[in-house]
Amino acid sequence: MNRTPASRHRPALIVVPGVPGDSGGCADGLWAVSVRCPTGQLRVAALWQMIRPYASHVIRTRARSDRKAGFEELSLVFAGTPDETLPAMVDDLAAQSWVLDAWFVPWTPLREFPLTMPDQSGDPD
Repeated sequence: MNRTPASRHRPALIVVPGVPGDSGGCADGLWAVSVRCPTGQLRVAALWQMIRPYASHVIRTRARSDRKAGFEELSLVFAGTPDETLPAMVDDLAAQSWVLDAWFVPWTPLREFPLTMPDQSGDPD
């Protein structure tokens, strides 16, 4: 899969299976929000300020860096957040100048990190 260089990549909002509140959502109410940014640009303090009202709902975090690919990623697992919270949170994160991509996915304890961005190209792996 070809990726656009980080310096030319535009922020994207990506939502994968089951939006909170719909019948395809996560039965356990656990959702992982992930943010990807260029290497050296992850602003953890700014991220926590943005999610502050729901920070107490974070039950797990995972940071990942791929210097060869030129990005850093932070994933946060939320439990018990209101249905409208995650889409709005991801919209706000994707609008930040330092963010390459932001997305959320249903999460289960059996699912292992990293929660990588789904392939949107339609090409098989």
